[in-house]
Amino acid sequence: MSRNRFRKRRTPHLRQFRNFLGDLLFDGWRVFRSGFKMILLTVILGLAGFGLFEAAKSSPYFRITAVRVEHSERVSREDVLHALRLSDQNNYFLFDHIAAEERLQDNDWVAEVEIKKVLPNKVVVHIQERKAVAVVALDELHLVDAEGRVFTKARNLKRLPSLTVTGLTSEQLKRAPDEFMSRVRRALTIERLYRSSPIAQREPLDTINLHRSGRWELMIGRTHVVLGADRIEQRLAYLKHIFDTLESRKLDAEYIMIAPDLNRAIVREIPERSEGKELTLKTENYGGEAR
Repeated sequence: MSRNRFRKRRTPHLRQFRNFLGDLLFDGWRVFRSGFKMILLTVILGLAGFGLFEAAKSSPYFRITAVRVEHSERVSREDVLHALRLSDQNNYFLFDHIAAEERLQDNDWVAEVEIKKVLPNKVVVHIQERKAVAVVALDELHLVDAEGRVFTKARNLKRLPSLTVTGLTSEQLKRAPDEFMSRVRRALTIERLYRSSPIAQREPLDTINLHRSGRWELMIGRTHVVLGADRIEQRLAYLKHIFDTLESRKLDAEYIMIAPDLNRAIVREIPERSEGKELTLKTENYGGEAR
């Protein structure tokens, strides 16, 4: 039987759209089913992990029972344990090591601190302590570090640093702390220059004083030295020349005052700890070498 020529034929575009829609629905269901399984698995694992975490927080297996403190001499173990507050947070997962580090930083002797938690029940505390390099005399004796920072009072120490810095005040520290630190650092620089000088073999440097005029004064053994405000290395070289002269004459000095222009010095001689007399040493345009 022949086809009816007057019957409309289905267009290929409609058939293609139908096939596309069917494929889209089928593939979408397959992807959705796979994604749904993944979401369901994630939820199950999350709930299981949450349950395990809640159980671990109350498990005695993760209770912190070991604390190791490294490189601590001035900071006592009792101070460390107090800052850790393990009586409140003695579980590995509950212990806040960041907050504990901040509490330990409040200790005057602590420069830097790092706390690590080690599974299942251990805490390691690494402390870098401040090093006291000098004592500064204010209303009380205070310790300073190499940066010139005053960090604690000099109390309960078996041994104090050998250098004492005087001439500074508590008011200066409160009013201009940066300038105060700068002056202390300058004193520490003078002390280092002195230690590298041959004079240090003669007598140790006990005290560095900053006079209100801005000049630096030294206490070397029993000799009071008025050094000056500038050209410190040249003045120390000149001071060596003076000490060499005194030694050659088998004399000591009660005080030595180096002139600001660095061309003469006033020396009060002391022969064998007896009362002495003043002597003026003159030089011509002293530039760091004895003349």
